[in-house]
Amino acid sequence: MVEDMKNAWHNVQGVSRQELAGDPRVQEKYGHILHTSWDGVRQHPHQDMGIRAAQFSPFAALTGYDDEIENTSKVRVLQDDLSEEEKEKLDYNLNALFQMIQERPEVSVTFFQQELEDGRGNYTELVGRLKKIDSVFRKLIFENGQEISVDDIRKLSMNEEDKGKEK
Repeated sequence: MVEDMKNAWHNVQGVSRQELAGDPRVQEKYGHILHTSWDGVRQHPHQDMGIRAAQFSPFAALTGYDDEIENTSKVRVLQDDLSEEEKEKLDYNLNALFQMIQERPEVSVTFFQQELEDGRGNYTELVGRLKKIDSVFRKLIFENGQEISVDDIRKLSMNEEDKGKEK
């Protein structure tokens, strides 16, 4: 049995074509085709290489599986509490923005974006023109429609040009 398995794989083990053709079992089984040449299929035109490559390209057997793996591998953190000094600076910047909201200043906001039910997420930065400050719902509303809760803001700064317009 072991000898049969060894001989079944002899061409993988580096046996030459001549040695392979000299094996009586190979001659018995494949002798009628051993010395024929093959020039490809003559009756059919060659398939386009792009189509042929697509046949062997990988496919996603489980839709969304790769996204889930990537999503699971992300490191997420809990939202940090601001120090008193950071809160004062944020309040100062919010008041300055509130005074110049008609000019639609360009601001840079670093804010916490919750991604999981347990409160974990990541800090994200957004640069854009501020459209409105909603003091009732405590949100910054940008021209592109993005809304950011004031409670999620970690850092807020104005564009240098807009700082010069302050009253």
